[in-house]
Amino acid sequence: MATKLTEANIRKVFKKAKEKNQTQRLSDTKVSGLLLEARATGTGTYYYRYRDEDNKIRHLKVGKYNEVKINDARSIAQDIASRVRKGEDPQQERSTQRSSYTFEEYFYEQYLSHSRKNKKSWATEEKLLKGHVVPRIGSKKMAIIRKNDIQDIIDYMRSEEYQESSIKRTIAIVSNVFTKAIEDQVPGVTQNPVRDVKKPKDDNKKERLLSKEEIEKLLRAARKAPSQSVWVTPPSTHATADLHIVP
Repeated sequence: MATKLTEANIRKVFKKAKEKNQTQRLSDTKVSGLLLEARATGTGTYYYRYRDEDNKIRHLKVGKYNEVKINDARSIAQDIASRVRKGEDPQQERSTQRSSYTFEEYFYEQYLSHSRKNKKSWATEEKLLKGHVVPRIGSKKMAIIRKNDIQDIIDYMRSEEYQESSIKRTIAIVSNVFTKAIEDQVPGVTQNPVRDVKKPKDDNKKERLLSKEEIEKLLRAARKAPSQSVWVTPPSTHATADLHIVP
């Protein structure tokens, strides 16, 4: 039965379902494809009905009647309809996402075993991801992790004042995990979300030990002026690569 979904009409269809002890369906005339399935028990569910590319009728759950308002159900249905018009199959995508690994599952069950066999740095990878990544996106399905999730990790590490080089390395490992997942054809994982994130830059100051000649030069300068302090300025602050000693 097709009619506009209103509270009055919904009450009627639930009453009918209870009287006949049989599930009743009420289709909305305002948003084509949206329907309410009313059960004799008093529970109900909104669905969006559409045809996939094989012309098969599919019913995608929009939400439970007692949890989703009518206007919200219509808004969700319109969004689904827009995706269907673009050639997408929302129900298939939802099924794929449910069957996909979470980030934590894939990292520990698949990626880490590969890393142990092929990389000497596997322990560092595990430490970095266990400390910074798994607590933030570990429980998320890999198929729905996006650019914003990766940016959140970067923002968190910066707020904790980690060096940019550490952040860069951590994000590079996350990228490696997604690249491997795509190679393994993990359901729903078709893109690497790290690819669209602006990569952190190395801005750490580089340190080096003085050479034997530089140490001797420093000592000679100190002997010439035993009562004065001797300052050493690094080569990186000058146009030349020579050590500069300032009495």
